[in-house]
Amino acid sequence: PGSVEAEPGPLLQDYFQPFWTLDDALRLRGALSDAWRRATSPGPPPPPGILTVAIVGGGATGVEVAAEVAALFDYLGKRSHRRPPEEPRVVLIEGTHRLMDWLDPYFDRVARKTLSGLGVEVRLNSPVVKASAEGVLAGKDWLKSATRVWTAGVEAPPLVRALPGEHDAAGRAHVGEHLTLPDHPEVYVLGDAGVYTDPRIGPMPPTASVAVQQGPWVARDLKRRLRGARSKRGRPPFRLFDRGYVVSLGPESAVADAVGLRLRGPAAQALYRSVLLYYMKSRRDRILTGADWAMERTLGRLGFGPVS
Repeated sequence: PGSVEAEPGPLLQDYFQPFWTLDDALRLRGALSDAWRRATSPGPPPPPGILTVAIVGGGATGVEVAAEVAALFDYLGKRSHRRPPEEPRVVLIEGTHRLMDWLDPYFDRVARKTLSGLGVEVRLNSPVVKASAEGVLAGKDWLKSATRVWTAGVEAPPLVRALPGEHDAAGRAHVGEHLTLPDHPEVYVLGDAGVYTDPRIGPMPPTASVAVQQGPWVARDLKRRLRGARSKRGRPPFRLFDRGYVVSLGPESAVADAVGLRLRGPAAQALYRSVLLYYMKSRRDRILTGADWAMERTLGRLGFGPVS
């Protein structure tokens, strides 16, 4: 793979659930549903923090997970005959000064306002320095939480880190304008594995929208090289077309910047789902997913929505 999940440090890794695969998402949903059942069952009171979820990492994945977990708790609360002894808490923890800091600050502002409306607590400038089976230490505050999720970004795999040349803090290899290693023009490094600093927009983020443009471009560049093209005109550098970004904020809302058009709320969520359907491989997947969303709307059944 071009990237792997950035794991917690050795003092933290035993206390966090990963969120990298579909199985991880299903395990998290199962754990939260089980915690709700335990909290609302007759008998001795459950341990403190049983319905507190600490999500570490304020990137797009962390934001989407926080919104979905809050929506899941809302769904369970509306359908439960008993109230838990403590209110559910969803806490999104980010070590820097804003959410999704590689995107326009507009995304941070909309995300924080929407998450607040969902009941999510956002803690910025709060690096996690310690964790245990009972909770996490975020900044100077100890948060007692039974469920702890790690969504703090991605990093390059060992193969990419072993490539010659310079690498960034996440291990991504620095490449030139043709997406090749500076001293090895025969080696292309794409997607999350490489980082190219575009003179117009700066370093390109490790996102799918970048990778899906780089793949076809490299195919064309290889054809040009095989035909002997060497000049700037015959072999132009890679240039990213910024199609924008969209981040889900729960089943009813999202935030988007689509080619300069800013959207929020249900309209952005409709765009988000349209993009997901467009990039699905088969018609069958599109039909099944669309039907699932329709059932969710008409029957009130809430799934643990898709994450980009």
